[in-house]
Amino acid sequence: MRTIAFDLGQVLFDFDYNLALNKLKDKLKVTPQEVIYALYEKDFALDFEKGLDKPYDFYLRFKENFLKEISYDEFVDAWCDIFIPKKEVIEVAKRVSLIYPTYLISNINKLHFDFLYKRYKEVFDIFDKLILSYEVKSIKPELEIYKLLTEPENIDFKDIIYIDDREDLIREAVLFGLDCIKFDGLDNLMVELKKRNVIFPNLTDSGVLYNFKKIINSYKKVLFVGIGNILRCDDGVGARVIEAVKDKVFFDTLIVNECFENYIGRISKIDYDLIVFLDAGEFKEDNYFKLLNKESLRSVSLYSTHDCSLDLNIKYLKNFKNFDIVILVIKGVNFDLCDNLSIETKNAKFILENFLLKNFSLPKEINEKV
Repeated sequence: MRTIAFDLGQVLFDFDYNLALNKLKDKLKVTPQEVIYALYEKDFALDFEKGLDKPYDFYLRFKENFLKEISYDEFVDAWCDIFIPKKEVIEVAKRVSLIYPTYLISNINKLHFDFLYKRYKEVFDIFDKLILSYEVKSIKPELEIYKLLTEPENIDFKDIIYIDDREDLIREAVLFGLDCIKFDGLDNLMVELKKRNVIFPNLTDSGVLYNFKKIINSYKKVLFVGIGNILRCDDGVGARVIEAVKDKVFFDTLIVNECFENYIGRISKIDYDLIVFLDAGEFKEDNYFKLLNKESLRSVSLYSTHDCSLDLNIKYLKNFKNFDIVILVIKGVNFDLCDNLSIETKNAKFILENFLLKNFSLPKEINEKV
């Protein structure tokens, strides 16, 4: 499984120091161009980004070099309010993070990060790990900060896809062995991810999976049931997903193939709060998944007699205990006699398996015992 690492500035957020300098124009004792030159060409803020300067010390140094009298609060307000979120790129990061380990790695100072985190906390919640230069006392392109991308699983650099807008940082990271994408806009990013076979849900499916995750996390005792005939191509995808994740996730799993009725007695003996059925279905939309409850089951065509038998069996099962029930329908295309999945359903299987393994895995020490 690849790890995806995003830069922050000019990738997830645009920023422009001229916005700050415009606010401070009446306080400057040098030209704005001189400040920009110091920041970009002389690395004036480098020690601050490396966590060697405290915020107040940086304010004093900045004031001494560039400003007339100004309060700390006035400086912080101007210095920080320079960011604009790139919503479409953030949305891609959010979708990627559903199934891939997704990190943020940024050369950033404490004032900027605190400001952004307070205003855009939901963006930072996307990431499994935040590698911030001022916290780790190392900046890109130093090897030390990139090494943090490999922890705690000891990932190889070649398995990390690193996305940054700066050519100089990309050039150094390539020398370390990272798989680098120079960010030149959303369209180019999508092309480069596709070249690397990075498969992730579209906007509709990401909404389905986020809702699915929320539902699962609201129950204590959950059973996943894989339905389908693995000898009929895509029909067996639900069973195949369960086979791939069983013993690796913290919910119970059961493969019933096409004979769900044979397992009703066994299921009814356990006090489940929620039963999740995974089954293949046919629908015209471009997305891979539909999330249904038992009342909406007939709105999708499940393969062969599943729609009828599953509906009847659920009604029968409900006579035993009052489980909550949801059905995640996985798009199927080919239901002929064969044991291979279609490309579309294979992609759906990949997304769903890795979504389940990323979000519901057993703790590592338990997984290793299993």
